[in-house]
Amino acid sequence: FYTVAGLVNRLLEANEKGTLPKLFKQIEKLDLLILDELGYIPLHKQGGELLFQVISMCYEAKSIIITTNLQFGQWN
Repeated sequence: FYTVAGLVNRLLEANEKGTLPKLFKQIEKLDLLILDELGYIPLHKQGGELLFQVISMCYEAKSIIITTNLQFGQWN
C-alpha cells in the first residue's frame, strides 16, 4: 500500500541515490499494488514519469488498485 505522493517521493529519492532498480525489484515482488489518493497532489514531470514506469511494469503482471477522490470527469 502506498499513497501516490509517498510512492513518488520514494521513487524520486531512489532515483537520486541510484537505487531505483532495487526499488523496482521490490515493487515487482508484490502480488497486489495499492495506490491511494491519485490526483490529490499534482505531480512534477519526473515524478509522473516514474509513476508511469511503475504502472507499466505492473500492467498485466499483477493486480493494481488505484483510488482517487476525483470524479470521472475530472480525470486528465
